[in-house]
Amino acid sequence: MIYFRHEKFRKFQDKLVEDVIKTLENKTTLLAHAPMGLGKTDAVLSPSITKALEEGLTVFFLTPKISQHRIALEVVEELNKKFSLNINAVDLVGRRYMCIHPSLLNLDHDNFYTMCKKLREDELCKYYDNAVGYSKESSTKASLLFEKISASTLIFSHYNILEIGKKENACPYEILVKSAKKANLIIADYYHLFIPSVREIFLKKSKKSIENSIIIVDEAHNLPSRVRSHLSKSLNDFMLSRIDKEAEIIGGEKPKLSKPFIKWMEEKLGNARERAVSKDDFISFLSKHHDIEDLIIYLEQIGEEYTKATSKSSYSIRTAKFLEEWLEQRIGEIRIIKKGAKTFSISKRMLDPSYATNILNDAYSSILMSGTLLPLEMYKDVLGIREAEMKAYDSPFPEKNRFLIIAKGFTTRFSKRTDEMYQKYAKEITLMYENSPGGVAVFFPSFKVLEGVR
Repeated sequence: MIYFRHEKFRKFQDKLVEDVIKTLENKTTLLAHAPMGLGKTDAVLSPSITKALEEGLTVFFLTPKISQHRIALEVVEELNKKFSLNINAVDLVGRRYMCIHPSLLNLDHDNFYTMCKKLREDELCKYYDNAVGYSKESSTKASLLFEKISASTLIFSHYNILEIGKKENACPYEILVKSAKKANLIIADYYHLFIPSVREIFLKKSKKSIENSIIIVDEAHNLPSRVRSHLSKSLNDFMLSRIDKEAEIIGGEKPKLSKPFIKWMEEKLGNARERAVSKDDFISFLSKHHDIEDLIIYLEQIGEEYTKATSKSSYSIRTAKFLEEWLEQRIGEIRIIKKGAKTFSISKRMLDPSYATNILNDAYSSILMSGTLLPLEMYKDVLGIREAEMKAYDSPFPEKNRFLIIAKGFTTRFSKRTDEMYQKYAKEITLMYENSPGGVAVFFPSFKVLEGVR
Protein backbone atom coordinates (compact mmCIF):
# COMPACT_ATOMS: atom_id res chain seq x y z
CA MET A 1 0.00 0.00 0.00
CA ILE A 2 1.11 3.57 -0.71
CA TYR A 3 -0.39 6.82 0.50
CA PHE A 4 -2.07 8.31 -2.59
CA ARG A 5 -4.44 11.27 -2.34
CA HIS A 6 -6.58 10.50 -5.43
CA GLU A 7 -9.13 7.71 -5.88
CA LYS A 8 -7.44 6.27 -8.97
CA PHE A 9 -4.38 6.62 -11.19
CA ARG A 10 -4.30 8.55 -14.44
CA LYS A 11 -3.52 6.80 -17.69
CA PHE A 12 0.14 5.61 -17.60
CA GLN A 13 0.59 7.14 -14.13
CA ASP A 14 0.41 3.68 -12.57
CA LYS A 15 3.45 2.59 -14.61
CA LEU A 16 5.51 5.43 -13.18
CA VAL A 17 4.32 4.62 -9.65
CA GLU A 18 5.35 0.95 -10.10
CA ASP A 19 8.82 1.97 -11.29
CA VAL A 20 9.28 4.41 -8.41
CA ILE A 21 8.32 1.70 -5.88
CA LYS A 22 10.82 -0.69 -7.50
CA THR A 23 13.52 2.01 -7.44
CA LEU A 24 12.95 2.66 -3.74
CA GLU A 25 12.95 -1.04 -2.86
CA ASN A 26 16.24 -1.57 -4.71
CA LYS A 27 17.78 1.69 -3.41
CA THR A 28 18.72 2.73 -6.94
CA THR A 29 18.25 5.70 -9.29
CA LEU A 30 15.45 6.29 -11.81
CA LEU A 31 15.58 8.69 -14.75
CA ALA A 32 12.02 9.23 -15.95
CA HIS A 33 10.96 10.99 -19.13
CA ALA A 34 7.31 11.60 -18.22
CA PRO A 35 5.26 13.95 -20.44
CA MET A 36 3.09 16.77 -19.12
CA GLY A 37 -0.27 15.69 -17.74
CA LEU A 38 0.91 12.34 -16.44
CA GLY A 39 0.74 13.43 -12.80
CA LYS A 40 4.47 13.12 -12.08
CA THR A 41 4.45 14.91 -8.73
CA ASP A 42 1.88 12.59 -7.13
CA ALA A 43 3.34 9.49 -8.82
CA VAL A 44 6.77 10.15 -7.36
CA LEU A 45 5.99 11.83 -4.04
CA SER A 46 3.38 9.32 -2.81
CA PRO A 47 5.58 6.17 -2.82
CA SER A 48 8.60 8.20 -1.66
CA ILE A 49 6.78 9.63 1.35
CA THR A 50 5.37 6.18 2.14
CA LYS A 51 8.88 4.70 2.10
CA ALA A 52 10.31 7.58 4.13
CA LEU A 53 7.73 7.12 6.87
CA GLU A 54 8.43 3.38 6.98
CA GLU A 55 12.23 3.69 7.09
CA GLY A 56 12.73 6.99 8.93
CA LEU A 57 14.12 8.75 5.85
CA THR A 58 13.89 12.31 4.54
CA VAL A 59 12.44 13.11 1.12
CA PHE A 60 14.01 16.04 -0.74
CA PHE A 61 11.78 17.39 -3.52
CA LEU A 62 14.01 19.74 -5.53
CA THR A 63 12.42 22.01 -8.10
CA PRO A 64 13.26 25.36 -9.76
CA LYS A 65 9.58 26.35 -9.89
CA ILE A 66 7.74 28.02 -6.99
CA SER A 67 4.48 26.71 -8.49
CA GLN A 68 5.74 23.16 -7.92
CA HIS A 69 6.41 24.03 -4.27
CA ARG A 70 2.69 24.69 -3.86
CA ILE A 71 1.69 21.45 -5.58
CA ALA A 72 4.04 19.39 -3.39
CA LEU A 73 2.61 21.06 -0.27
CA GLU A 74 -0.91 20.27 -1.46
CA VAL A 75 0.06 16.58 -1.81
CA VAL A 76 1.20 16.47 1.82
CA GLU A 77 -1.79 18.39 3.15
CA GLU A 78 -4.23 16.04 1.43
CA LEU A 79 -2.33 12.90 2.47
CA ASN A 80 -2.38 14.07 6.07
CA LYS A 81 -6.11 14.69 5.85
CA LYS A 82 -7.05 11.51 3.95
CA PHE A 83 -4.96 9.07 6.01
CA SER A 84 -4.79 10.96 9.34
CA LEU A 85 -1.01 11.24 9.05
CA ASN A 86 1.41 13.68 10.67
CA ILE A 87 3.78 14.31 7.79
CA ASN A 88 6.01 17.31 8.48
CA ALA A 89 6.87 19.33 5.38
CA VAL A 90 9.07 22.39 4.87
CA ASP A 91 8.87 24.65 1.84
CA LEU A 92 12.37 26.12 1.67
CA VAL A 93 13.58 28.97 -0.56
CA GLY A 94 16.90 30.82 -0.48
CA ARG A 95 17.93 33.05 2.42
CA ARG A 96 17.92 36.08 0.15
CA TYR A 97 14.25 35.60 -0.75
CA MET A 98 13.22 35.21 2.90
CA CYS A 99 15.15 38.19 4.25
CA ILE A 100 13.24 40.95 6.06
CA HIS A 101 16.26 43.10 6.98
CA PRO A 102 15.53 46.50 5.34
CA SER A 103 19.15 47.29 4.46
CA LEU A 104 19.62 44.01 2.55
CA LEU A 105 16.43 43.84 0.51
CA ASN A 106 17.73 45.42 -2.72
CA LEU A 107 21.16 43.80 -2.90
CA ASP A 108 22.19 41.35 -5.62
CA HIS A 109 23.28 37.77 -4.89
CA ASP A 110 26.95 38.22 -3.99
CA ASN A 111 26.37 41.44 -2.06
CA PHE A 112 23.44 40.05 -0.11
CA TYR A 113 25.24 36.94 1.13
CA THR A 114 28.38 38.87 2.01
CA MET A 115 26.52 41.56 3.97
CA CYS A 116 24.16 39.07 5.60
CA LYS A 117 27.09 36.96 6.81
CA LYS A 118 28.86 40.09 8.08
CA LEU A 119 25.81 41.24 10.07
CA ARG A 120 25.39 37.80 11.65
CA GLU A 121 29.08 37.45 12.51
CA ASP A 122 29.13 40.93 14.08
CA GLU A 123 25.91 40.08 15.98
CA LEU A 124 24.14 43.08 14.44
CA CYS A 125 21.12 41.35 12.88
CA LYS A 126 18.23 41.51 15.36
CA TYR A 127 16.16 39.20 13.14
CA TYR A 128 18.78 36.45 13.37
CA ASP A 129 19.05 37.07 17.12
CA ASN A 130 15.29 36.61 17.54
CA ALA A 131 15.27 33.42 15.45
CA VAL A 132 18.51 31.77 16.63
CA GLY A 133 20.06 33.88 19.38
CA TYR A 134 23.51 35.35 20.02
CA SER A 135 23.40 34.76 23.79
CA LYS A 136 22.01 32.09 26.08
CA GLU A 137 19.08 34.34 26.96
CA SER A 138 18.19 35.21 23.36
CA SER A 139 18.65 31.56 22.29
CA THR A 140 16.09 30.53 24.91
CA LYS A 141 13.64 33.16 23.65
CA ALA A 142 14.22 32.00 20.07
CA SER A 143 13.54 28.38 21.07
CA LEU A 144 10.27 29.38 22.76
CA LEU A 145 9.22 31.31 19.67
CA PHE A 146 9.93 28.31 17.44
CA GLU A 147 8.00 26.00 19.76
CA LYS A 148 5.03 28.36 19.55
CA ILE A 149 5.18 28.41 15.74
CA SER A 150 5.71 24.65 15.30
CA ALA A 151 2.94 23.74 17.78
CA SER A 152 0.30 25.01 15.40
CA THR A 153 1.44 23.53 12.08
CA LEU A 154 2.86 20.47 10.33
CA ILE A 155 3.33 22.31 7.03
CA PHE A 156 5.90 25.11 6.97
CA SER A 157 5.09 27.12 3.83
CA HIS A 158 7.66 29.82 3.07
CA TYR A 159 4.82 32.28 2.40
CA ASN A 160 3.35 31.74 5.88
CA ILE A 161 6.70 31.73 7.65
CA LEU A 162 7.67 34.97 5.89
CA GLU A 163 4.60 36.66 7.36
CA ILE A 164 5.25 35.16 10.81
CA GLY A 165 8.86 36.36 10.63
CA LYS A 166 7.73 39.90 9.86
CA LYS A 167 5.27 39.82 12.73
CA GLU A 168 7.79 38.43 15.23
CA ASN A 169 10.84 40.32 13.88
CA ALA A 170 12.59 36.95 13.46
CA CYS A 171 14.55 35.66 10.45
CA PRO A 172 12.10 33.54 8.39
CA TYR A 173 14.91 31.55 6.75
CA GLU A 174 16.34 30.41 10.09
CA ILE A 175 12.85 29.39 11.24
CA LEU A 176 12.49 27.25 8.11
CA VAL A 177 15.91 25.64 8.62
CA LYS A 178 14.99 24.83 12.22
CA SER A 179 11.76 23.21 11.05
CA ALA A 180 13.73 21.12 8.55
CA LYS A 181 15.28 19.14 11.42
CA LYS A 182 12.05 17.20 12.01
CA ALA A 183 10.72 17.34 8.44
CA ASN A 184 9.80 14.19 6.53
CA LEU A 185 9.66 16.21 3.30
CA ILE A 186 11.85 19.19 2.37
CA ILE A 187 10.81 21.10 -0.74
CA ALA A 188 13.73 23.21 -1.95
CA ASP A 189 15.67 24.58 -4.90
CA TYR A 190 18.47 22.66 -6.61
CA TYR A 191 21.22 24.69 -4.99
CA HIS A 192 20.33 23.55 -1.45
CA LEU A 193 21.86 20.14 -2.28
CA PHE A 194 23.86 20.62 -5.47
CA ILE A 195 25.98 23.67 -4.63
CA PRO A 196 28.66 22.22 -2.32
CA SER A 197 29.13 25.25 -0.04
CA VAL A 198 25.35 25.63 0.49
CA ARG A 199 24.79 21.88 0.91
CA GLU A 200 27.44 21.52 3.60
CA ILE A 201 25.96 24.28 5.78
CA PHE A 202 22.33 23.29 5.20
CA LEU A 203 22.80 19.60 5.99
CA LYS A 204 24.74 20.46 9.14
CA LYS A 205 22.06 22.88 10.37
CA SER A 206 19.12 20.62 9.49
CA LYS A 207 20.89 17.49 10.80
CA LYS A 208 20.15 15.60 7.59
CA SER A 209 22.37 13.35 5.49
CA ILE A 210 22.44 12.39 1.82
CA GLU A 211 22.69 8.69 2.71
CA ASN A 212 19.36 8.77 4.57
CA SER A 213 17.53 10.78 1.94
CA ILE A 214 15.36 10.08 -1.08
CA ILE A 215 16.21 12.81 -3.60
CA ILE A 216 13.57 13.76 -6.17
CA VAL A 217 14.67 16.17 -8.91
CA ASP A 218 11.79 17.85 -10.72
CA GLU A 219 12.31 19.41 -14.18
CA ALA A 220 15.61 17.53 -14.19
CA HIS A 221 16.52 18.68 -17.71
CA ASN A 222 17.30 22.07 -16.08
CA LEU A 223 19.74 20.64 -13.56
CA PRO A 224 22.97 20.63 -15.64
CA SER A 225 22.61 24.25 -16.80
CA ARG A 226 21.55 25.50 -13.37
CA VAL A 227 24.56 23.89 -11.69
CA ARG A 228 26.94 25.19 -14.37
CA SER A 229 25.52 28.70 -13.95
CA HIS A 230 25.82 28.67 -10.14
CA LEU A 231 29.43 27.48 -10.30
CA SER A 232 30.54 29.97 -12.98
CA LYS A 233 31.79 33.53 -12.38
CA SER A 234 32.96 36.42 -14.56
CA LEU A 235 34.72 39.78 -14.27
CA ASN A 236 35.13 42.68 -16.73
CA ASP A 237 36.88 46.04 -16.99
CA PHE A 238 33.66 47.98 -16.30
CA MET A 239 33.36 46.25 -12.91
CA LEU A 240 36.98 47.11 -12.13
CA SER A 241 36.40 50.78 -13.04
CA ARG A 242 33.38 50.89 -10.72
CA ILE A 243 35.55 49.70 -7.83
CA ASP A 244 37.61 52.91 -8.07
CA LYS A 245 34.41 54.99 -7.93
CA GLU A 246 33.20 53.08 -4.86
CA ALA A 247 36.57 53.60 -3.15
CA GLU A 248 36.39 57.31 -3.97
CA ILE A 249 32.89 57.63 -2.48
CA ILE A 250 33.98 56.14 0.87
CA GLY A 251 37.34 57.96 0.87
CA GLY A 252 39.45 54.86 0.33
CA GLU A 253 42.49 54.18 -1.86
CA LYS A 254 41.63 53.20 -5.45
CA PRO A 255 42.92 49.75 -6.56
CA LYS A 256 43.37 51.14 -10.13
CA LEU A 257 43.11 47.81 -11.92
CA SER A 258 40.88 48.70 -14.87
CA LYS A 259 43.51 50.11 -17.27
CA PRO A 260 46.22 47.50 -16.46
CA PHE A 261 43.56 44.80 -16.92
CA ILE A 262 42.66 46.09 -20.40
CA LYS A 263 46.34 46.27 -21.37
CA TRP A 264 46.94 42.71 -20.12
CA MET A 265 43.89 41.45 -22.01
CA GLU A 266 45.01 43.09 -25.25
CA GLU A 267 48.44 41.49 -24.94
CA LYS A 268 46.98 38.07 -24.15
CA LEU A 269 44.32 38.11 -26.87
CA GLY A 270 46.34 39.60 -29.71
CA ASN A 271 44.08 39.35 -32.76
CA ALA A 272 41.82 36.70 -31.19
CA ARG A 273 38.43 37.53 -29.70
CA GLU A 274 38.55 34.69 -27.19
CA ARG A 275 41.28 32.59 -25.65
CA ALA A 276 41.72 30.07 -22.86
CA VAL A 277 43.99 31.09 -19.97
CA SER A 278 45.35 29.28 -16.94
CA LYS A 279 44.71 29.99 -13.29
CA ASP A 280 48.30 31.21 -12.91
CA ASP A 281 48.10 33.59 -15.92
CA PHE A 282 45.64 35.88 -14.14
CA ILE A 283 47.30 35.46 -10.74
CA SER A 284 50.61 36.52 -12.28
CA PHE A 285 48.99 39.68 -13.65
CA LEU A 286 47.33 40.59 -10.34
CA SER A 287 50.50 39.92 -8.34
CA LYS A 288 52.29 42.73 -10.19
CA HIS A 289 49.83 45.20 -8.68
CA HIS A 290 48.52 43.71 -5.40
CA ASP A 291 48.91 40.84 -2.99
CA ILE A 292 45.84 38.79 -3.95
CA GLU A 293 44.78 37.79 -0.43
CA ASP A 294 45.13 41.38 0.76
CA LEU A 295 43.24 42.62 -2.30
CA ILE A 296 40.29 40.32 -1.59
CA ILE A 297 40.08 41.55 2.00
CA TYR A 298 40.37 45.20 0.90
CA LEU A 299 37.69 44.82 -1.77
CA GLU A 300 35.32 43.32 0.80
CA GLN A 301 36.01 46.27 3.09
CA ILE A 302 35.33 48.78 0.30
CA GLY A 303 32.14 46.94 -0.61
CA GLU A 304 30.85 46.76 2.96
CA GLU A 305 31.44 50.46 3.57
CA TYR A 306 29.99 51.45 0.21
CA THR A 307 26.86 49.32 0.74
CA LYS A 308 26.35 50.73 4.24
CA ALA A 309 26.71 54.29 2.91
CA THR A 310 24.51 53.91 -0.19
CA SER A 311 22.32 50.78 0.35
CA LYS A 312 23.40 49.76 -3.17
CA SER A 313 25.07 46.59 -4.43
CA SER A 314 28.84 46.80 -4.70
CA TYR A 315 31.09 45.78 -7.59
CA SER A 316 33.93 45.51 -5.08
CA ILE A 317 32.16 42.63 -3.32
CA ARG A 318 31.35 40.94 -6.64
CA THR A 319 35.01 41.22 -7.66
CA ALA A 320 36.18 39.82 -4.32
CA LYS A 321 33.87 36.83 -4.83
CA PHE A 322 35.24 36.32 -8.33
CA LEU A 323 38.84 36.33 -7.05
CA GLU A 324 37.98 33.84 -4.31
CA GLU A 325 36.43 31.57 -6.95
CA TRP A 326 39.40 32.04 -9.29
CA LEU A 327 41.76 30.67 -6.64
CA GLU A 328 39.65 27.49 -6.35
CA GLN A 329 40.62 24.60 -8.64
CA ARG A 330 37.96 22.08 -9.72
CA ILE A 331 37.82 19.36 -12.33
CA GLY A 332 35.67 20.22 -15.33
CA GLU A 333 36.32 23.96 -15.48
CA ILE A 334 37.61 26.24 -18.22
CA ARG A 335 39.02 29.76 -17.86
CA ILE A 336 38.37 32.18 -20.70
CA ILE A 337 39.31 35.76 -21.63
CA LYS A 338 37.15 37.49 -24.22
CA LYS A 339 36.88 40.77 -26.11
CA GLY A 340 33.28 41.95 -26.40
CA ALA A 341 31.71 44.88 -28.21
CA LYS A 342 32.47 47.28 -25.35
CA THR A 343 34.27 45.33 -22.62
CA PHE A 344 37.04 42.85 -21.91
CA SER A 345 35.97 39.98 -19.68
CA ILE A 346 37.50 37.03 -17.90
CA SER A 347 35.41 34.10 -16.75
CA LYS A 348 35.69 30.81 -14.98
CA ARG A 349 33.05 28.43 -16.33
CA MET A 350 32.00 25.07 -14.97
CA LEU A 351 31.50 22.70 -17.90
CA ASP A 352 31.00 19.46 -16.00
CA PRO A 353 28.08 19.59 -13.52
CA SER A 354 28.83 16.07 -12.24
CA TYR A 355 31.34 17.68 -9.86
CA ALA A 356 28.27 18.71 -7.83
CA THR A 357 25.53 16.32 -8.97
CA ASN A 358 27.32 13.01 -8.43
CA ILE A 359 26.05 13.07 -4.82
CA LEU A 360 22.92 11.47 -6.31
CA ASN A 361 24.91 8.22 -6.24
CA ASP A 362 25.23 8.48 -2.44
CA ALA A 363 21.53 8.93 -1.67
CA TYR A 364 19.28 6.17 -0.34
CA SER A 365 17.51 6.50 -3.69
CA SER A 366 17.24 9.18 -6.40
CA ILE A 367 14.47 9.93 -8.88
CA LEU A 368 14.95 12.43 -11.69
CA MET A 369 11.93 13.36 -13.80
CA SER A 370 10.97 15.74 -16.57
CA GLY A 371 8.73 15.99 -19.60
CA THR A 372 11.84 16.66 -21.71
CA LEU A 373 14.49 14.31 -20.32
CA LEU A 374 15.65 12.91 -23.65
CA PRO A 375 18.04 11.40 -24.46
CA LEU A 376 18.05 9.72 -21.04
CA GLU A 377 21.52 8.24 -21.49
CA MET A 378 22.97 11.71 -22.07
CA TYR A 379 21.54 13.10 -18.82
CA LYS A 380 22.80 10.06 -16.94
CA ASP A 381 26.34 10.69 -18.22
CA VAL A 382 26.29 14.48 -17.85
CA LEU A 383 25.10 14.28 -14.24
CA GLY A 384 27.67 11.63 -13.32
CA ILE A 385 25.14 8.96 -12.34
CA ARG A 386 26.86 5.58 -12.23
CA GLU A 387 23.86 3.23 -12.50
CA ALA A 388 20.22 4.01 -13.22
CA GLU A 389 16.99 2.68 -14.63
CA MET A 390 15.93 4.84 -17.57
CA LYS A 391 12.26 4.90 -18.53
CA ALA A 392 10.20 6.91 -21.03
CA TYR A 393 6.43 7.05 -20.53
CA ASP A 394 3.66 7.76 -23.02
CA SER A 395 1.61 10.94 -22.98
CA PRO A 396 -1.87 10.54 -21.47
CA PHE A 397 -3.35 12.85 -24.09
CA PRO A 398 -4.89 11.46 -27.33
CA GLU A 399 -2.64 11.63 -30.39
CA LYS A 400 -5.19 13.77 -32.25
CA ASN A 401 -4.92 16.44 -29.52
CA ARG A 402 -1.16 16.84 -29.96
CA PHE A 403 -0.76 19.02 -33.03
CA LEU A 404 2.80 20.38 -33.26
CA ILE A 405 3.99 23.13 -35.62
CA ILE A 406 7.48 24.58 -35.99
CA ALA A 407 7.60 28.05 -37.54
CA LYS A 408 10.93 28.96 -39.13
CA GLY A 409 12.54 32.39 -39.32
CA PHE A 410 11.78 33.52 -35.76
CA THR A 411 14.10 34.21 -32.83
CA THR A 412 14.02 35.87 -29.42
CA ARG A 413 17.79 36.28 -29.40
CA PHE A 414 18.55 39.61 -27.69
CA SER A 415 20.45 41.10 -30.65
CA LYS A 416 17.55 40.24 -33.00
CA ARG A 417 14.77 41.82 -30.93
CA THR A 418 13.76 44.48 -33.44
CA ASP A 419 10.43 46.04 -34.47
CA GLU A 420 10.57 43.93 -37.63
CA MET A 421 10.92 40.68 -35.65
CA TYR A 422 8.12 41.71 -33.29
CA GLN A 423 5.90 42.44 -36.31
CA LYS A 424 6.61 38.96 -37.70
CA TYR A 425 5.58 37.42 -34.39
CA ALA A 426 2.46 39.56 -34.17
CA LYS A 427 1.33 38.58 -37.66
CA GLU A 428 1.93 34.85 -37.12
CA ILE A 429 0.24 34.79 -33.73
CA THR A 430 -2.77 36.63 -35.17
CA LEU A 431 -3.06 34.05 -37.98
CA MET A 432 -2.87 31.15 -35.47
CA TYR A 433 -5.48 32.79 -33.29
CA GLU A 434 -7.87 33.37 -36.17
CA ASN A 435 -7.54 29.75 -37.30
CA SER A 436 -7.76 28.07 -33.87
CA PRO A 437 -11.18 26.66 -32.91
CA GLY A 438 -10.61 26.94 -29.14
CA GLY A 439 -8.73 29.05 -26.62
CA VAL A 440 -5.21 30.30 -27.34
CA ALA A 441 -2.40 30.94 -24.87
CA VAL A 442 0.90 32.58 -25.89
CA PHE A 443 4.01 32.30 -23.72
CA PHE A 444 6.86 34.83 -23.97
CA PRO A 445 10.45 34.70 -22.65
CA SER A 446 10.10 38.13 -21.00
CA PHE A 447 7.64 40.97 -20.42
CA LYS A 448 9.70 43.16 -22.76
CA VAL A 449 9.19 40.74 -25.67
CA LEU A 450 5.51 40.38 -24.79
CA GLU A 451 5.00 44.16 -24.88
CA GLY A 452 6.93 44.50 -28.13
CA VAL A 453 4.79 41.88 -29.86
CA ARG A 454 1.57 43.23 -28.33
